[in-house]
Amino acid sequence: MKLSIRNLQALGMAILALVVGAGCGETDDGKSAEVAKPIAQADLFPALIQGVCENVGPCCVAAKLPVDAAACKTALTADLSTPKFSSATTKYDAQAAGECLKAYLAAVKSCALNDSPPICEKIWTGLLAPGQGCTDDEECASVGARNATCSFNGVSLTGVCTLAPVEVRGVAGASCTCTAWDNSGSCTASAAAGPMPTDSVTTCYKKDGLFCDSNNGVQPATCKPLAAVGDPCSYDSCVENATCGFQSGAGICELLKPDGAACGDSDECLSQRCDGNSRKCSVDTFANPEVCSGQIAN
Repeated sequence: MKLSIRNLQALGMAILALVVGAGCGETDDGKSAEVAKPIAQADLFPALIQGVCENVGPCCVAAKLPVDAAACKTALTADLSTPKFSSATTKYDAQAAGECLKAYLAAVKSCALNDSPPICEKIWTGLLAPGQGCTDDEECASVGARNATCSFNGVSLTGVCTLAPVEVRGVAGASCTCTAWDNSGSCTASAAAGPMPTDSVTTCYKKDGLFCDSNNGVQPATCKPLAAVGDPCSYDSCVENATCGFQSGAGICELLKPDGAACGDSDECLSQRCDGNSRKCSVDTFANPEVCSGQIAN
């Protein structure tokens, strides 16, 4: 998942605060290094706002956007609020929060939006058992190798903690359920596999050179080798740094385009961002009108 301002509140991720006190440790070469200190839950979003607004300036300048740190703080303060998890439903890890914050601050200073560090998923541990009422995924406890989510029926504001299926890592030729793009375990289901199973899923990982081939539903989905550049393809079947292009009608694996290349869609770009104004591939950054100068989008 990409680091972003908007996903903090919705996902309960611990990429929440950026200004933390730091002690000193030692790196392998003997030089001092900053060590993140614990941060209290109540301080998370205030620190996030301060940290982002005081460190994103160079990114804004590079993106040719006006900078107003005070307006940034006002906008984000109105836009974000600290999750109100109860100690009866979640356990908060202040040290994990501090480590996540340190990593996130480094990302802000580099301007690039990167995947969330794994430590950020450990800030809140759910305490509610499967079947109990919940309001957020973070409140639901895992059981063994099975994660849990808060499932909603679309009507009630209260959900129910539900166990996710156990994941089995697929090998070539194995029947499969879905394709995962990385090692996060999140995947896209294959049509031939039918509804997502409740007990276990077999995932083909692109990192292993495999994808879950549904063959348009003609046969049971199976893990197959990724298609090389120039080979026929389906949506998620191309090797790393390639995409399935349909300019000629049939899908053909094409190399992803570098920054500066003309594009029509973000899926064509190596950076996964096609700038809406220039229609060129470009690196996704923290800089946007809201963060740089408090201009909240409608």
